[in-house]
Amino acid sequence: IRNCDWSSDVCSSDLAEVAARTVMPHLALNAASLTMIVALFGTTISPYMFFWQSAQEVEDLHADPNARALRDHPKDAEDQLSRIRLDTYLGMGFSNLISFAIILSSAVVLHAKGITEIQTSAQAALAFLVSPINAVAGAALAPAVKLRATDAFGNNVPTATITLSLTGGGVLSGRTSAACDTDGVATFADLSVDRAGAHTLVAANGTTSIPSATFTIAPAAASALAFAVEPSAAAAGTALAPAVQVRVSDAFGNVVPGASVALSVTGGGTLSGGEARASDAQGLATFPTVALSQAGPHTLVASSGALSVTSRTFAITAAGVTAFEWIVQPSAVTVAAAITPAVQVRALDAFGNRVAAAPVSLTLSGTGTLTGGAAVVTDAQGLASFATLRVDRAGAARLVANSGTATSTSASFTRSEEHTSELQSQFRISYAVFCLK
Repeated sequence: IRNCDWSSDVCSSDLAEVAARTVMPHLALNAASLTMIVALFGTTISPYMFFWQSAQEVEDLHADPNARALRDHPKDAEDQLSRIRLDTYLGMGFSNLISFAIILSSAVVLHAKGITEIQTSAQAALAFLVSPINAVAGAALAPAVKLRATDAFGNNVPTATITLSLTGGGVLSGRTSAACDTDGVATFADLSVDRAGAHTLVAANGTTSIPSATFTIAPAAASALAFAVEPSAAAAGTALAPAVQVRVSDAFGNVVPGASVALSVTGGGTLSGGEARASDAQGLATFPTVALSQAGPHTLVASSGALSVTSRTFAITAAGVTAFEWIVQPSAVTVAAAITPAVQVRALDAFGNRVAAAPVSLTLSGTGTLTGGAAVVTDAQGLASFATLRVDRAGAARLVANSGTATSTSASFTRSEEHTSELQSQFRISYAVFCLK
């Protein structure tokens, strides 16, 4: 680790944050923080730090035959104590400055890159010079990952072979094993990861291994669409339930958030609720208000840029009856005679779809009584036919079609009394006279 490029990491640090964290460090009530506090006091407030100056004075007395002990020459005490005081201040100052530099360097070079556990000297001899940084799935990690191997004395090891493995799932592609060059540096220039998410690389040299800092792989560009929830049958004008969902993924099967997906319809009619929506963190674009106006078989087409996918076929049925179409209007008729041709009424919903299996009945608007107008169920074309309609009183009238709350009135038609010819009248009189005789 002492062969890492410390200067670039330290110099690129946020100095304002370094100053703030020096005065107000982030501490948590856990074992790691307590260990750090003990280590800090243990390395900065030690017996050696207190006694090094006095030990140095004794060594100077032994090394310099002209030096005189203060107890034998108290007149020299003032000058000597001033010198000792200055030496102590300078020594303690530089000592703590060096300690701070070690702490800062370790923080920005190691801890910032996720390296928090160095248990052995062998691990300390293997270090990431260039750690992996965030990238896109399938794209080469850039700049190239580099590691340096050193021996126990800090010498570079040009004969070492370093192997990389991946944590966090997915496949690590590229050359994952490399020999160190003359500087003890192994370079991995073509590494890529196919699985989106957080990962670390683990470098190994024999039985020694060390993890890299955590890095994130983002999904690649969208390359496929699929219906996660297919459209289901519904009535015209009613939102499809459950809500239609389209999943967006890249070439490696990673879900792609933030992709714009829109829906269109085949099979005719008007589609509502299919406007473009962005995929969520799970790569899903959800359409909760999709509805179609035209009855019949349909498919939905999801599109995102140049990508598209077609759903399975689903059926839209007509909604409830809201209107009628008079296919055959009632015609003039003699009282008590059947209206011909048979009256026909077509039931329609609010979107103009023909409504099958709807009960339709007819009533009379005008004087008299209508027979044959009892409810008739519409056929597949939405038609209700009435072949036995009769009225019992002469005059103008209209028919009223009914189904639920929907009504419609026909055109006016005339009902007339039955008329007999002169010949028929004479025959009836002659027949009556004959009977009387």
